Amino acid sequence: THRCVNLSDGAHIENLAAIELLRRRCKYIIIGDGEADPHLHFSGLATLMRCAYIDLGIDIKIDLDAIRLRKPHGDSDGATSGPHWTLGTITYPRKARNGKGEEGYLLYLKSSFSGDESEMIREYRHRNPAFPHQSTADQFFDEDQFEAYRALGHHIAEHALQATGHVADQQMRFCDFEAWFADLRQKTHGVQPLSTL
Repeated sequence: THRCVNLSDGAHIENLAAIELLRRRCKYIIIGDGEADPHLHFSGLATLMRCAYIDLGIDIKIDLDAIRLRKPHGDSDGATSGPHWTLGTITYPRKARNGKGEEGYLLYLKSSFSGDESEMIREYRHRNPAFPHQSTADQFFDEDQFEAYRALGHHIAEHALQATGHVADQQMRFCDFEAWFADLRQKTHGVQPLSTL
């Protein structure tokens, strides 16, 4: 209804640009967290969870332990993390006094290094140990840096897709997308498929 729209990366409230998706009560949300977070403290996600709960009454439950940093085993390339992603649940408040709460699902993809990346990504990290958490103040990537981040993002998304046996380069219709989320939820949480809940 307005002539001007402010399109933001989300840093006015939280750094992941997801608060407006939560405000609209989206059932499926995919977040790619690429902020500089060398110790994997998940500050951006924690801020989102806090704002969602305080401002909107939305509760996000997500287990990040698998992604956290692990101590290096004599590896000169430093600490690595576990899987690059995890699946959480979103509990939306009831719309009316007699209404039901709704549940949504949050696929959280974290820019991280687990050690199973391609040789090109590993070599770039060897030369640049801060990768993939170089300062976001540097907005002028050279070709090597851009390709390392692009390849890492592709690798992370492929791993999430393949967790359910989905072929990464295969097109997905929305009905397939819902079924894929249901399979992912079953695999990660050991629960019944969504259609039976």
